Amino acid sequence: MTSPELENLKSRLINVEPLDYASAESLLRDSIIYARKTFGEQSPHISVMEGVQFRDPRLTYNSGHHMNNDNWNGGAGRLQAAFEAMSYEIRLEKMPVPIIAPQKMTLEWLFKHVPIKLWVGAVTALVTAFSLGYSAGKSDLLRQFISIFYSSASP
Repeated sequence: MTSPELENLKSRLINVEPLDYASAESLLRDSIIYARKTFGEQSPHISVMEGVQFRDPRLTYNSGHHMNNDNWNGGAGRLQAAFEAMSYEIRLEKMPVPIIAPQKMTLEWLFKHVPIKLWVGAVTALVTAFSLGYSAGKSDLLRQFISIFYSSASP
């Protein structure tokens, strides 16, 4: 699953008419902005997209020259590959990272990997069990029950 913005950029690339340089440059500009906002300024996706060219900047070919199509197809292919790489990175970010238990379980490892809610719940259960045990130990009813149990067990 990728973001809707990235899917929009992919569909725009599919729908750009061949040799429509204005639309292609606009799409490339929007793609770089998306990569900066999503992956950060130092993202390798940005440098890949900055290298995408839909026409040779050194030469101008006649409108029917085969190099126009070659450059166009090369630029569109590189931009499509950048989109696929971004999609893959987004999917990887959404995957849960498995926690690998160490061979030796230590309190330090538990403090780092067990959520605080679980620690609070465990301490609460321990305090509750101790309080109930202490209250039950002071109860006369429990003492009478225990004395009945011991008196019936002796001959």
